[in-house]
Amino acid sequence: MLATQVSTKKVISSATVLVLEPYSVQVPTNAVQKFSVAGRNRSLDASTSPAVTGLPQGVVVLATVYAAPVPVTVLDQFTHPLDPIFAGTAVTEDGDDIHLSIDASGSYLDPVGPGISPSNNQNPAAHKPPQDSYHEYDATTKVMSPVVAGWISVPSKYDLAPIYNTYGQSNTNVEVGTHRLEPQLGGTTSISKRGVYLGSYTGDPQYNILINWPDPKQ
Repeated sequence: MLATQVSTKKVISSATVLVLEPYSVQVPTNAVQKFSVAGRNRSLDASTSPAVTGLPQGVVVLATVYAAPVPVTVLDQFTHPLDPIFAGTAVTEDGDDIHLSIDASGSYLDPVGPGISPSNNQNPAAHKPPQDSYHEYDATTKVMSPVVAGWISVPSKYDLAPIYNTYGQSNTNVEVGTHRLEPQLGGTTSISKRGVYLGSYTGDPQYNILINWPDPKQ
């Protein structure tokens, strides 16, 4: 005789699961930010921040970097700062690793500013590296050439490449984990729309980075 077993299990409760996700960038209350910055001679590749990708193995780019650490708060789809559960989540730009991550407050520090090639130093008396800005080192032993070592030493053995007054936009898409921010704008975040002025003001001995954030209503 065959016995048939009938399940008597019933659903006794249900719950709605809310999945939070990184969604947008918070525009600062002060839409214009000014930072005074000092240049630093650095060697850059895919492992640094800022990163330079697409280089052959064992090649670095020499640049004088003028970067201001700009706090960026990432919001979820309900316009709240990201929950601490996202702490440690990687931040990428256009899919490239920039070696930054979200902190417990839902923010990260974005280094904003240019890397100026030593060949852009137009001062004929400037002490510049004897070659162009690309230099090789031994990728296995990490032994740098004397030029690279002299360039990144503190103080540097070479003159800083100066900033020339310029204005532009970031033109950068940002991802947090697997989420591209502001998908309703095709990934064009407030970061990619902010205007960045680089230069110095009359009577001001410091180099400055002036950031104009866009109106979030536009």
